[in-house]
Amino acid sequence: MPKVVFLGSFLGGVSEAMLGHAPPGYEVVTYSTYITDEEKAERVRDADFILMLEGRLPGAVMEAAPGLRLIQLATAGYDTVDLVAAARLGIPVSNMGVVIAATVAEHTVAMMLAVLRRLAYVDHLVKQGSWRDEETGCMGVPELGESTVGIVGLGNIGQTVARRLQGFESRLLYADIVAYPDAEKALGIRRLPLNEVLGESDVVTIHVPLTPSTRSMIGERELSLMRPGAVLVNTSRGPVVNEAALIRALEDGRIRGAGLDVFEEEPLARESPLRRMNSVLLSPHIAGNSGVTWHRRGKFAFDNFQRVMRGEEPLSLVHPD
Repeated sequence: MPKVVFLGSFLGGVSEAMLGHAPPGYEVVTYSTYITDEEKAERVRDADFILMLEGRLPGAVMEAAPGLRLIQLATAGYDTVDLVAAARLGIPVSNMGVVIAATVAEHTVAMMLAVLRRLAYVDHLVKQGSWRDEETGCMGVPELGESTVGIVGLGNIGQTVARRLQGFESRLLYADIVAYPDAEKALGIRRLPLNEVLGESDVVTIHVPLTPSTRSMIGERELSLMRPGAVLVNTSRGPVVNEAALIRALEDGRIRGAGLDVFEEEPLARESPLRRMNSVLLSPHIAGNSGVTWHRRGKFAFDNFQRVMRGEEPLSLVHPD
């Protein structure tokens, strides 16, 4: 009987939605993802599979589970797992970028529109009894359809964002270490070096994993290349953007605004200047969440476990950078 250890958070029926997809004959046990590494090692000793939502999984925990056949992340990001140790131990690791792509893409486009139109700010004005001011008059509001959108990272989520933007008739550019010629043709999107994408885009949206090569990839220099009226959206991982550099760029008015779902440290510190900026829209790392996403994640996970049980290669494998 295959044993699945679920290391996760259990708010709002998440575990019930995901684990309800377990086939008959599977043993499923759940533990908080925030137990110590020593406790994790003890609890996964006889596991065939680990299903993981949030928290970290170091190599020492994997070493404690000699029969481990797959680590299945319930997220698109995989920086929380020691991939080098997993590769050394011969344990495959899969993520769920393909599963949550539509949900993240919708949140991303919503952030683009909200920041460009300053919806959170004008909502606050009206609710406080004010009306238009000099900042929210009829002039200077850009249209997404008239904008160039630069997508940094054209994987599953980046391509889904591009498909959503086709309906707005935005001009699309992308930067990626990998070329996607089929996507370029299907989506009408052009690949350029990162510096050129930053310089030509009215909106820049980030969709890369957090790896040693992408940490702080958007820093002081990169922000200085962006257009003065440009907007930055990040729904990938917080440390991809140098937060201090972004705050300076926003305070100096070098860019128009930002939409941020992720941060260098989470939760975002109460004293962060980002909390006080009218040009910034914030959300608490929920871009991948929707009413159906947890069911999709659970189904994908147990389908992948069954693939492994049949001797097939799991889907959506990730590897060390």
